[in-house]
Amino acid sequence: MNDAAKPLVLLCGKLHPAGMQLLREDERIRPRFIDDSEAALEEHLPEAAGLVLRLTRLTEAMLERAPQLKVVSRHGVGCDNVPVDYLTRRGIPVMTTGDANSLTVAEHAILLMLAVARQLRTLDAAARVGNWQARSTTPTFELDGRRLLIVGCGRIGRLLVPRAQALGMQVSVYDPHLPAAEFDKLGVKRQDDLDTALPHADVVSLHLPSLGKAVLGAKQLAALPAGAAVINVARGDLIDEQALHAALTAGKLAGAGLDVLAQEPFDPQHPLLQLDNVVVSPHSAALTRDSLQRMGITCVRNAIEVACGARPDPALVFNPGWDAAASA
Repeated sequence: MNDAAKPLVLLCGKLHPAGMQLLREDERIRPRFIDDSEAALEEHLPEAAGLVLRLTRLTEAMLERAPQLKVVSRHGVGCDNVPVDYLTRRGIPVMTTGDANSLTVAEHAILLMLAVARQLRTLDAAARVGNWQARSTTPTFELDGRRLLIVGCGRIGRLLVPRAQALGMQVSVYDPHLPAAEFDKLGVKRQDDLDTALPHADVVSLHLPSLGKAVLGAKQLAALPAGAAVINVARGDLIDEQALHAALTAGKLAGAGLDVLAQEPFDPQHPLLQLDNVVVSPHSAALTRDSLQRMGITCVRNAIEVACGARPDPALVFNPGWDAAASA
């Protein structure tokens, strides 16, 4: 097959070198590397059979000018920047990297729990200026014996369970979509109602997709016991940030560990970022060297295989309804 007849696979942005090498060396396709920008995507998308997408927003208008497109492969598991419903109607699968970064995010949740429990931000700052007395005046607590409520028990939540249990935490799960038998397999207590579970949670860790509304609002935060901690490595809009700020400044909560906020990149003047009992990371929970390599390889392989005519792996398809639309 001459090069012009090979399907074009676009990479919008940069990946781990292993993923870029895989794209560069596969002789079944024409690879093309473009900037992670809407302008570059608009220019090159009309020729593409496969698209590997990172952060750039993909719109319906762009896709209407992409008649050859067979697959959109996201570098990650979220699809907030992709018009999923439109692609489903077109019969185009939206693929993700599945559990390639799940372990990494679960570990990061543990990191934030420990950082909040031991007031790492405050003690680190004190040690750096010679404030030795901070070790006696900063209240901290152990995770052993504390009650952890995991809200959402998909790939990441399932991996968080044994890691929290290894630290001696008493783990319960709220997830109305999880089959009843899975709770026994995981060895966790099943919670059928979030509002009822919150008063018995020393730590709440969120592992849900964006729902377009807060799961933890003022009412839910008020229901937590005094000294509880909130962890969010999922999506920023799952928490009412104004209510969280109020609970933290009032001394109701011991602290919060946040990898995400509603608006990103974070505004350095955001009220939550001014609090000593808030530990933050820049939406980096999924981004270790190890997970970036796995994600880079997986998302490139997804795009190549489907662009070349293979069926997508159902476990990695974000919009399973694409198949019905494609067959209609």
